[in-house]
Amino acid sequence: MKISRLSGITFQQVEVFLTAAKYENFTKAAEVLYMTQASVSRNILNLELTLGLVLFIRHKKHVTLTNAGKSLAFSFQQMMEQAEKALDDAFLQQQNLTQNLTIGDVNWTSMDDYLLPISSEFEKQFPNVEYIINRDTSAAVYDKLLTEEYDAAFMVSESIPEKLTCGLKSELIFQLDPCIIFANNHPLFDKKEISIKELKDQPLVAMHDGFNMEYWKFVYKVCQEVGLNYGDIKNVDNEFTLAMELKRGKRIAVSNCCFSAMNQNEVRVIPLSKCKTKSGIMLIYSGKNKNPYLPKFNDVCKKLGPKLGDCLR
Repeated sequence: MKISRLSGITFQQVEVFLTAAKYENFTKAAEVLYMTQASVSRNILNLELTLGLVLFIRHKKHVTLTNAGKSLAFSFQQMMEQAEKALDDAFLQQQNLTQNLTIGDVNWTSMDDYLLPISSEFEKQFPNVEYIINRDTSAAVYDKLLTEEYDAAFMVSESIPEKLTCGLKSELIFQLDPCIIFANNHPLFDKKEISIKELKDQPLVAMHDGFNMEYWKFVYKVCQEVGLNYGDIKNVDNEFTLAMELKRGKRIAVSNCCFSAMNQNEVRVIPLSKCKTKSGIMLIYSGKNKNPYLPKFNDVCKKLGPKLGDCLR
């Protein structure tokens, strides 16, 4: 039987190679890996000798990947990710564990826009994980993150307190432009073109209570920047009441294109693309959460996030 050239290399050599390839600098790779530069150089040279490939072109103060090095770096990165996944799966099998990942999402965002694509990619990579999605109000999602009933949750950025407490952390998945939203019975709904001046004259509705203070601040900033009539804002305490106020056809709201408290055919959305104040979708989770698949889900979110944000702009 032919002996594979891979039998002569170690995972340490692969890790050193990938780190050096990432920074194109042996000194930086040594710092990141807590190794000496001589050890980094020795690992890479032994890898090159074993494989019979020149992976780097050595310059005085840095290195660059050869074409062979670039190709191998891409393949080795995939191999290491698969190896880590295999180890996680094997550990769970050994412990006879059924692994769940429970994700929360707030009621007034559109799942189809971001949650379903991310979920589909995660389930493709980790088919043995029981993936659970629950929809809830913003306050309920926040509480269930604290008790770890949810491993993580998607929330709109303006509904999150500026300073997260109790060990909660957040990751911005993508940004969104603010939008003006009004119902199909509003006087402006059927008008082909709507000027900013006409929007400035419209009274607003916004959520404003103990939990939704950040949303109200977001609305206030947008109003100030664009010049909307923030002197006449009717405050409500949840997304359902906000939707009901819109359905009365007398007020407009500031949100983003993921707003889903009403059916798409019930609302008209006008993006404020030049507005510097931005909205967005965040992933919130507890830093104490020990679910081994939470970091992997986070990685999927960060990988897909920019593409999803571009599609929604």
